[in-house]
Amino acid sequence: MQQNKRWILIIGLLLIVLVKFIIRPFVVVPPSLCLYRDVAPNLISAFLIPFGADLFLKRWFQLIDKRAVLWISIAGLFIISLNEIAQLFPVFRRTFDYFDLIFSLIGVSLGYLVFTRYFICADTKELQ
Repeated sequence: MQQNKRWILIIGLLLIVLVKFIIRPFVVVPPSLCLYRDVAPNLISAFLIPFGADLFLKRWFQLIDKRAVLWISIAGLFIISLNEIAQLFPVFRRTFDYFDLIFSLIGVSLGYLVFTRYFICADTKELQ
């Protein structure tokens, strides 16, 4: 199971790099798809929060039940929201976009659902 979590994280990170550095600058997309192209890195990175926390924060957090995954997901969403709100200040020279917040919320929700459904339940079955 741990190997599957790693592959999900690796593929997700590669998708973020693909969208940010290849698709956005070089691929022309129809105007109706521009919003999705622009928020895709936020959606994917938010989706990866429980997987990254499980792999990199094992020393401090054990994601063995749904409640722990929920708290990690909420903490990740809080940090993402702070980052987005900080973009309101001109000193950072970045732009605030409420669509980023919406799609981050969707991504965290999907990440929580996938992680708890496929990895928490599966890990519990393996322990029995």
